Amino acid sequence: MNKKEAIDAVNELWNISTKNVKNDYDIKQAYRCFGIGESNVSFEGFKTVAIYQDKLELLYSFNKEVERTISLKKFQASLIPLLRKLRDERKLCDDSIFKNFFEAFLKIEKEESEIFFQLYGVKMERDILELGDYTIYSYSNVKHLLYKKNPDLLEGLFFGDRESDFYLGVKVISRDNIKSVEMADELAEIFENVMNYMVGDLSHIESVGVFNFRGWKNTSRIICNNSSAGMRGISKKAFSHIKIEDPFFTDLDNGNDRIWTLISKSNKSEIEKRLLRSIEWIGKGVNEKDISKALVQFVFAIESMLKYDENSLITPSIVSQFADWLAFILEDDVEERKGVAKYFKHIYGKRSAIVHGGTKTVVMGDVNLALEISKSMIVAFLVTKPFKGVKTIQELSELITNLKFK
Repeated sequence: MNKKEAIDAVNELWNISTKNVKNDYDIKQAYRCFGIGESNVSFEGFKTVAIYQDKLELLYSFNKEVERTISLKKFQASLIPLLRKLRDERKLCDDSIFKNFFEAFLKIEKEESEIFFQLYGVKMERDILELGDYTIYSYSNVKHLLYKKNPDLLEGLFFGDRESDFYLGVKVISRDNIKSVEMADELAEIFENVMNYMVGDLSHIESVGVFNFRGWKNTSRIICNNSSAGMRGISKKAFSHIKIEDPFFTDLDNGNDRIWTLISKSNKSEIEKRLLRSIEWIGKGVNEKDISKALVQFVFAIESMLKYDENSLITPSIVSQFADWLAFILEDDVEERKGVAKYFKHIYGKRSAIVHGGTKTVVMGDVNLALEISKSMIVAFLVTKPFKGVKTIQELSELITNLKFK
């Protein structure tokens, strides 16, 4: 969207807005309303609401610095008064008004914040551990840092719901506290997915979590029939705390050290972006309770990494391309390559049956195989020559073509 299109979008929004003074909306229709009485700005009807949402998101992404440092909520809170003013004055947005609107955001000073999350499923002996841009703190250390900032704050305010002895610290820079939390939430979820990728425990005995921790749970069942009533309980799962200081999580040979660097890297290559997306898919799959969904997410990881055109539909020829590429990425021996291609087509068939037909005929062996193939693919791109040096999907395609005709 260029500037003229953005200005036109602002004018379109105030033009389609209404002033619903009584706030009497048709509950059978979609609507968005802001303010009451004479200050009300509303968008009524499915079509109008869809236009509003589309234009709002386009305007929000117009200035990348604003998008990076201001929350959509704050942006919207500033846009609505502008629309109200333009509408009430029957005035069109022009270049000067548009410029002043965005400059108001950029005049807000940027500030670094550190957000702390309770971290579950880990243990460590030291007080502080750094993994890339992430910091793991002991409870006592976080408590000390917070009281150093404000010694008058009550402990219950921060730690009243504490269930863990460790915290994940994430530093972000923004112009808006809501944006800081949004950015930190995203980074914390990445951390969670990356850790579960690294652990790779489908039994969920070992699991690391911030938002989606799968810890100990007790399930009780009451059994009732014509002759009796009884109860049966099952504990699922007992879990083992992971020693997060273990060198495994920063190991050079398995590529784990490089993952932490990639997360914080600002100018990622196309392949590096795909790598992180695929790692996240694997982490989500590892944490998934439903094994059918887990298998699908492991295959998504492979698709996300190897699909030449990310917007195209999956066809049989593309599935064959995935199988061929995986074979050359994972193995050097001809027979071993044939095996990889065969295994992948097998699990892809399972994936298709689940997605399109809702089949539940998935066994744990299929899921383990999908996890093994997808993780091996990731490790190859992280540590194995020549794949670790590839920057684009075009380079990867040319490399595999050359290997085929070597």
